[in-house]
Parts: sequence; C-alpha cells; structure tokens
Amino acid sequence: AQRLLRFQLEEVSRERRLRRNRRPLRLFLIRHAESVMNVSPELIGGRTNSAKLTAKGCSQAKALGERLKGVAFDSIFSSTAARARETAETACAAMGCDPSAVMPVEDVLEICQGEWTGKPRAVVYNESYFEKLEVEQCFLKPPGISEVDPLADGSLPHGESQWDVEQRMALFIDGLLEDSSRGAETVAIFTHGIAIKCFLRRILGAGPVFAVHCDCPNTSITELRYKTEDHNLDGWIVVRVSDAAHLEGL
Repeated sequence: AQRLLRFQLEEVSRERRLRRNRRPLRLFLIRHAESVMNVSPELIGGRTNSAKLTAKGCSQAKALGERLKGVAFDSIFSSTAARARETAETACAAMGCDPSAVMPVEDVLEICQGEWTGKPRAVVYNESYFEKLEVEQCFLKPPGISEVDPLADGSLPHGESQWDVEQRMALFIDGLLEDSSRGAETVAIFTHGIAIKCFLRRILGAGPVFAVHCDCPNTSITELRYKTEDHNLDGWIVVRVSDAAHLEGL
C-alpha cells in the first residue's frame, strides 16, 4: 500500500506535466466475449491465447457490435489472443465496419499466469498462496513461464503481477495520447478483464486489491475520456464501467 501511495503521488505529477502535450481521447476498453476457458472456471486461464469463443460468446460479440453501431472509431486494437480478435472482428462485422481494420497488439494481452496457466485453482490457490497474497497483493507474481503462450518472437512469457500488467497497459495507452497535433480520436481496445481492471486502478488511484473487487463481464464496455486542459477537472474521466446491458436476454 505504501509503495502504491508513493507511485500515485508521482503519477499525478507526471500526468499533469505531460497533459499539455497530449491529445484528447475517447477510449473504449472492451472485454472479450465468452471463451472456452470461461466455461472451465476450475482452471487458471491466464492468457491461454488459443482459447476461442463459445457459441454463446459469438452471440455476445454480435450483440456488442449492434450496441456500438453509430460510434465512429478512428482506430480499433485487439490483443493477439484468439478470443479477443474473434470478438473484435465479429463486433466490427455487426457494426458494419471492415474486420480487417482490427490491429492486433501484444501490449494489451491478459495477465500471464506463468507456470500456473491451465492448472486447477484448487491446487494453486492453497493456504501458502493466500498468505503470500495478503502480503504482496497486486505485486504477487506467478512463478515460471507459460509454455502454451509464445509471443510473436517465439519467446515464452514469464508470470506477471497485476502491477506488471498495469504498467504494460499504461505504456500502450500513453502512446495513444502522444502528439497533440493529431487531434482528438475515438479508439477501441478489445482486451481482457484483469488488464482492464489494472488500468482502471491506475487512473483512479485505487487500492492494491481493486482488481479483485471489480466485476468485468464478457463484452462489457468501459468508456473513458481524456481531456487536456491544465486544471483538476481534466485528465482521465470515467464515463462508464463494465456496461454489459446489451447482454440482457441472451
């Protein structure tokens, strides 16, 4: 908690300093639709990038696209995980825009659970795990690597803490804010539950257990705006969090 407090004070100062050289942004952070790993909650999913959508997930993605009709996106990004790309491409088709416009990036992948990936939760989440979690909280890092989730360069990713994911997400989104000469844009990122919640923790200055106490349903929409005036009313503005009203009746 003390480490986060020190960081948050530094981050507030950094963001305010950089704001004048940034551009306004309307940002949609969208969780992928239901995947085959979501229907196996007894297993630790982590990235499991090969996991595809279920039939229900495909219906959810179409409903999401119908919900987003009328939003003119300047850029659409997706994590490289199959479930995120399928969600993005299906939603784009339902919106009436070209699915090939989706740009896959590794920067917004889900948290890597290292050697815990695919293991039973009942085995990993034992008494020793919870003792470590009490102490390390969002800095707890799973051991080892995920052998089933190679990156584009062929390397195998190491386990990540929520803090690692927060830093990775923030670095990518900071890049979207650069170059004020480009003007305001509307951007969608099709990503993952923990990744979204970690970034939210950062901009809200929330506590170290925020991510585990924030729900983020499949295909939910978290909408943010970034405003660039140099006063306390601007910076990141939260418009809505985990909005999944389009799933009612499915």
